Amino acid sequence: MSIRPVTQEPGSAKEWMNRPMAIPGCPPGLEYLTQLDKIKVEQLVSLVEAFTGFERNNKYALRNANNEQFFYAFEGNFISSIFIF
Repeated sequence: MSIRPVTQEPGSAKEWMNRPMAIPGCPPGLEYLTQLDKIKVEQLVSLVEAFTGFERNNKYALRNANNEQFFYAFEGNFISSIFIF
């Protein structure tokens, strides 16, 4: 079984940041951070949660200054767990 990288957040067609070249000594995925001068964190709001008040795990899109997404993060079911893809 192979793991495919997340290329877009579920239910979205927004543009993702192009993958930067690998940097020696930099863990895979973190090379995105070397090219950023600004990080915007957008909480993705569920309409079900907004209308019913039923709490769900929060989801976040992390974007650069050009509004291109480079990470997708969500809270897990574990105490204070956040997963970043």
